[in-house]
Formats: sequence, C-alpha cells, structure tokens
Amino acid sequence: MSEPQNQTATPADRKSEKQPALPRAWLILLKSLIIPVLVFIFYAAAPGWLNYRLQSGFLKSIDENTETTLVAKQQQEEIVGRLDFGSVCEQAPADLQSLAEHLEKSGVCGQFQRLRWGFWASTLLLATHALGISILSLFNPFARRSQGHLIFYYRQGWRLTMALAIFQVFLLTPLLTYAAFEFTVLLADRYYPQLLFVIGLCGLLGIWTSAKILLAKVPLEFTETLVREITPQDSPELWSAVRQAAKDLQTSPPDHIIVGAKASFFVTELAVKYGTGRVEGKTLFLSFPLLRQLTESEVLAVVGHELGHFMGEDTRMTREFFPLRMKTRATMVAMARSAYAGWTSLHLVGFFDWSFEAAESQVSRERELLADRIGARLTSPGLFGRTLIRLHVLGEALNRSIEDSIKNRAPIPLNMALHGVVRDKLMPDSDYWARLFEQKLPHPLDSHPSLRVRLEALGVHPDTSEAQSMSTEVVESAYTRWFGDRDHLFAQITEQATAAIGKAQSQSEVAQANYQTEEGRELLNRHFPPKKWFVKPSRLHSTTTVMGLLAFLCLVPAFFAEARQFLPVLCVLALVPIAAIVIAWKRHHRGVLSLNASGMEYSGWNQSLLFQDVASLAGQNHSGTVVLTFHLKEKQFPRWKCALLRFPSKSFTLPISGYNEKPMPIAETIFRYYHRQLPVAAEEASPASLD
Repeated sequence: MSEPQNQTATPADRKSEKQPALPRAWLILLKSLIIPVLVFIFYAAAPGWLNYRLQSGFLKSIDENTETTLVAKQQQEEIVGRLDFGSVCEQAPADLQSLAEHLEKSGVCGQFQRLRWGFWASTLLLATHALGISILSLFNPFARRSQGHLIFYYRQGWRLTMALAIFQVFLLTPLLTYAAFEFTVLLADRYYPQLLFVIGLCGLLGIWTSAKILLAKVPLEFTETLVREITPQDSPELWSAVRQAAKDLQTSPPDHIIVGAKASFFVTELAVKYGTGRVEGKTLFLSFPLLRQLTESEVLAVVGHELGHFMGEDTRMTREFFPLRMKTRATMVAMARSAYAGWTSLHLVGFFDWSFEAAESQVSRERELLADRIGARLTSPGLFGRTLIRLHVLGEALNRSIEDSIKNRAPIPLNMALHGVVRDKLMPDSDYWARLFEQKLPHPLDSHPSLRVRLEALGVHPDTSEAQSMSTEVVESAYTRWFGDRDHLFAQITEQATAAIGKAQSQSEVAQANYQTEEGRELLNRHFPPKKWFVKPSRLHSTTTVMGLLAFLCLVPAFFAEARQFLPVLCVLALVPIAAIVIAWKRHHRGVLSLNASGMEYSGWNQSLLFQDVASLAGQNHSGTVVLTFHLKEKQFPRWKCALLRFPSKSFTLPISGYNEKPMPIAETIFRYYHRQLPVAAEEASPASLD
C-alpha cells in the first residue's frame, strides 16, 4: 500500500511535516529576498553616492583653484553643495547648460541614466517576486479542494514559478554585473574585468542549466529490483481473481502484474523497468513475502484498494502531477548549481514546492481513505480492517526478521511464516503494541493516515488483544492458492534477495569492525584499501605565480618618485601575497593526500585526522572545488602548517582541487570511507506511482 520511494536527488528533499511549517516558509522567503533587496538598495543609493562623489570632486577643484577669491570660492561651494547632478543631466536650467553638456560628454549623464534603469529593473524584480509569492499563497487553499484542483493549480503555479524563475535569472545577471562594475568604480575609481567576467559567466551558467532542465523531458518510468512479471499463463488463478475484482468494482483490470521482494503493494501507470524487462500501462505490484502471509481474501482486499486508485481522477496524478513535481525538484538542483544567479529563483521554486505540500498531503490522504472504502466494498469493512492490521504487524515482523538475518548471518526470511516471528518477537514488545494504532504505512508523501484513522473511517474498532490474535493466526496463504508448487517462478527473486542480504550482512560486519584489532583492521583494509592523491605541480606553480605578480604590482608604484612616500605601505601590501606564497609552498609542495579505513593525513598537516574523532561530514561544490567540512566531536588545534589562527575548533575544512583526480570522485571516496559504505552499483530512482 505504499508507492516506491522517491530517490530523486534534490539539494532539497521533502522534510517531515512534523517540522513547523510557518518558520520554514518565512526562512525560504527571507532567503529569496536577500539578493533582490541588496540589489534594490544599491541602485536606490548609487545615484546619491555618485552625486556625492561628483560634489567632492568639484569642491576639491574649487579649493585647489588659486585664481579664485575666498568669497567666490564660498559662493561656488554653496552652489555645488546644493546641486543634484542627476537632475542637471535630466533637465538642466539655462544657467547650467554648459555644466550639463560637460557631464554629457564625460559620460556622467549616461551613468545616471543606467543607474535609473537599474533602479527600475530592481524594482521590477522585487515586484514580480512579491507578486509570484502572493499568487502561490492564494493557490494553496484552492488546491486543497480536490485532486483535480491540486493538479490544476499545481500546473498553473509551476508555469508561473518557472517563468518567474527564468525571468529573475535573466534580470539578475546584468543587474549584478553592472552593480559590481559601478560599486568598484564608485569605491575605488576603477573596475575589475575578472570580477565582471566571473559574475557574467555564473549568470549565463544559471540561465543555461535552468533552461536545459525546463526543456528536458522527464522520463515517465522507474526501476524496481527483485521483481518478475506474472503473466496469465504463469498464474491463471491470480489473474482470474484480479479480473473478477476489477469487474465487481466496474473498473478495468491492470495490464500487468509484477511480484517483487518489497513489503508493499502499489499500482502505477508509469513504465516499470526490472532486470531485462519493461512493462507499460496500468501495473499492479504485489509483495512476494506478504503473499505468503495473507489469505486470498485479504490480498483481494488490498487489490481492491489499489484498483480504487485506477478509478476517478487518481490516474491523473501519475500522468500530470508527478512529472511536474519531479521537474520542480530537478529545477531546484539546477538552480542550486548556478551560484548567485540562481539563488533567488532557487528559493522561489522552494517556496512553490512548500506551498503545495500541505494540499498535496491532504489530497493524498483523502485518496487513501477513498481507496480504503473501495477495498472494503469489494470485501467487507471488517475484513479490510483486519487486513490493514495484519499488513502493519506482518510488515514489522518481516523487517525485524531481515534485521536479525543481517545481524546473525542467517538465511533470508522471505519464505518463512511470520506468525511465529510475531509470537516470539513482537508479542513481548508492549511498546510496539501501545503505538500500533498510531503508526502509518510508509509513503513518500506521508499521505497514509494512521491505522487508527483508517479503521475509524471504516467503522471498525478492534483492540490490542484482537490485533494480536489476528496477527498470530495460522492461515492458508494466497501464495498457496495462486502459485501452489510453482516456486520456480520466483527462484531468481530468491537468489537476488539472498545476494542482497549477503551484501547487507557484509556491510553490517564492516560497519561494526574495530580498526584497533588485528581482525578488524584486516577486514577494513580489504574493503577500504589505502589511497593516495598527489597535488599537481602546475596548480601550485600557477598559485605562486599569481601571488608573485600581485606582490610585484604592489611594488611597481615605488619606481615612481611621486609614490615613494608610500613605500612603507606598499611594502606591507606586498608582504601579503609573499606570505601567501610561503604558506602555499609549505603546505602543498609535493603534497600528498592519503586515505585509509581509519582516517586521513596530508603532507601539509601537522597531524592526521581520525574518523573516530569526526562527528559528521558535509560537502559543498563551489564552482568545481569541493569543500569538505569535518565536524569534530571535541575541539582540536589547527592541522594546517603555518596556520594563522592557533585556537582550537570543532570544525575543519578541506578544499579538494588541484589533485591528479577530479574533486568529485575524491570527495565521494572520502565519504564512502568515512561512512564505511561498501561500493554498490547505482540503482535508478523509483520516482512515483499512484499508491
């Protein structure tokens, strides 16, 4: 009764609804406003700043003019102090025409004009942002009305948000580039082409990555592992029962039935890839281990619930809603990679995603309760309520059996009868039974109501003792009725599950290994052999060359007589890049980063870093350079040689760039060693189904 978990990578995964919604919304809004407000403030203040610079220049010229009397100077200073050069450029009085012409020729009037354009553009940016937030907030209550309303308003909100997101990236790129130019000119009477190039390049990157994901086609398929398709020839009894259930509910039967090792049931209209096969159309997924525990009538009650999702407008969720939601998450990832240019748009899309969370979850809960009623209509409320209880309890028993199997290296529990596990392991656990009716079946949207809510909606009110009795009852399973002696159909699933359990057992053994013991050290070194990465000499040489040029440029003015009075200051300034050269050479000359199962060390450190001293590890990608941040359990003194600050800290950062391998593979390897994750083949995501 749960759909495949959404594993799509998104800088922003969906957070639990237990977190306070309002503070989260305010946080998103505040982050989205940072850059637009700063840009607006700059363009609002820049004309006044420019006017002040011009007044200062004219006042300095007046003061340095030796041919003018003191009285004339005072009169001229009074006039200049009242002048608004921007107004003079727009509409100069007759007596200031010569000044206006001078400002025009010198480019000052054009500068005022561009700043005015920037002000109106930044105002437009803020206004459209506020308009988008307001409209999305208004969409929220309308989206809660029904599933059709959710799909309609989500689609409209998505179109609006994507249009505004791209518009903001297009607008912010020139606004920020020109703001950087004007800021440096007003501050230091010069500009830095490299800075403008970087800002413009980041903006173009944001436009390109965002447009590319918006134009990309979202594949309407996902992959399931440990699965095989069951054809009518494989089990005519199963197909006959499912088709009869569909006929009784006056809906169409599924096009395909697949059985897998996952402890859940779901239906989908997305294409499903499994092994070497692929199915399209309406697909019903049945749980192989739970088919061995539930009776035929109980499985049909679940099938009725799942077929209920094919009725009404539920199929629209797969066709129209989930692709947009997947594209929204992908767009957020693209925006997050586009540096400053995508910051505002990223949080606008984040607000859009948040604003529909409550409506999405509410509509999904309503779908579940409606599907429950359809399942009860096919069988009976009492039988469907019994099935819900057994699904919860047997699912928990299966999970605990798998955990024990991994821990004790025992055989896989897919074929065992779980009523014995319930009797031996769950019955003594009073805490589990106390919270049973408040539990929910897993669902990526957190849309399943609690067991108590679902039972009350059916008018069924069993107590704990009845639930225990239902769960320990020995029954003839649906598997026996539908598959009999055809175990060979699932031989491959069993083999694959055995292999998966074996990998999990190895992972558990590795995770618990102690590097201080000879046996643990041998095991960890076998799975996590020592690795080394070498600093490329070209990277160090380029860094020292740049620093050397900076030092030289600081000393160049000393060759001119008029600047020799500033020689002490210039020497101090030159010492900064010289010190940077010395530090870089001490740290990274013939630098080697070494990694093993116990920790890391670097030739530019004073001491190694042990994983046992690290509380958590985080990483960020900054324009191709990955920066790892190690949060330590206890404060430690800096590891870097020539560290300027010598006080202890609970965090340690390591930039990864300039090695003989790309930064991302190095970072991924360090993460894997730190978490003791055995290398596994990447699996495709299972993005969405109906239930």
